[in-house]
Amino acid sequence: MTVKHETVFEVWVQGNLGLHAGKPILHSVHHSEPAARLQMKQFLEEGRFSAIKQIRRPIYTAVD
Repeated sequence: MTVKHETVFEVWVQGNLGLHAGKPILHSVHHSEPAARLQMKQFLEEGRFSAIKQIRRPIYTAVD
């Protein structure tokens, strides 16, 4: 088994209803930083909290 890695960018927003009020919630996952920044920018322009978290996650592939 070989292990490769990919980098993804998570967009987190602040929840505003019920149990999630005031807590961070994962909104979306993007494969490019510019796409994540565009999503974050939309939330910030609306006056909502938004943040990007960069994740490097393993991808396991079977070797034949």
